[in-house]
Amino acid sequence: MNSDILIVGAGVIGLMTALECSRAGATVTLLDKSLVGQEASWAGGGILSPLYPWRKGNAISALRNWSERQYPLLAAELHESTGIDVELSQCGMLIADIPDQQLAENTLAERNMPFRWLDSGEVAHSHAGLCLSANPALLLPTIAQIRNPRLLAALKKLLEQQQVKIFENHQVTRFILNQSGTRVDYAETPHGEFSADSVVLTAGAWSPGLWPDINSGTALPIFPVKGQMLLLQAPIGSIPSIVLSDHQYIVPRKDGHVLVGSTLEKTEFNKVKTVPAKRQLKHFFDRLYPLFSHLPVIKHWAGIRPGSHGNPIISRHTEIENMYVNSGHFRNGLNLAPASARLVVDMIVNREPIVPVAAYRL
Repeated sequence: MNSDILIVGAGVIGLMTALECSRAGATVTLLDKSLVGQEASWAGGGILSPLYPWRKGNAISALRNWSERQYPLLAAELHESTGIDVELSQCGMLIADIPDQQLAENTLAERNMPFRWLDSGEVAHSHAGLCLSANPALLLPTIAQIRNPRLLAALKKLLEQQQVKIFENHQVTRFILNQSGTRVDYAETPHGEFSADSVVLTAGAWSPGLWPDINSGTALPIFPVKGQMLLLQAPIGSIPSIVLSDHQYIVPRKDGHVLVGSTLEKTEFNKVKTVPAKRQLKHFFDRLYPLFSHLPVIKHWAGIRPGSHGNPIISRHTEIENMYVNSGHFRNGLNLAPASARLVVDMIVNREPIVPVAAYRL
């Protein structure tokens, strides 16, 4: 099967890349080894911001800012076109025990991100039942969250409406290059061959296994990192905002569901849930909200993130002229997805990029 652009990997990065390709007028085929959005995109907390945004460099901040402006427009489009409410909510994020307060203030002010310090009395007034230390907590009132399973379902439905061809349970085994090794001729799967003028790899932590490393110098520096999460049910409205402490978080949904996450575990694609992780996450929640320590765990799951040592990799292959990668977003896939998708399509169609591309290149 032939198309203008072939995308391999149907998480949120692949889905949004397919959407941007379609908007650019291309015919698009999207392949995934299992079902749409069943890996890190589904498993995450849906926070539309880096956890400690002032600790991220300008390259990630640029993608985050562009994406933040796009999400309300995208949520409205998805609701109108598919009938699915992705529950975009500007609930804010409260961050406890910040050792680098001055850096936070300076960087947030420089980037025009609204913030406010709350003392213990203000925290008690605005977040009833929340037990933090006596140190000031930082409120970022404009931080939003999204219901990621709903987002994934809505994106899939919209792409189908736009005639994007989606093939689930189509594992790409390898890319076959032309004789000179400068172009991808086609992707090989157990169900047949898929060719395209351009190929984009958006397979998350699985991307390195498919990326052609021609001269042993073009390997992708991406690695799997497991994260485990819990789901609880609290009274609706009882937890008003995202709470972040020591790199773990509590995310309240509109219906009272509460996500508690997440662990960071170096792994080899092992999604086994563990009792110690479940206990640690529940202890984290109970320590912050002892009022709700009686709440049972409804669900416990694990996902695999595409870990990286810095910026996501959004780049053309250094040796293969029609192959691109959009991966390595680690904990920031959802919040960087709209900008990352737009940027890789800018590269493919040779448009003026939305941000300078050098920081994301191989």
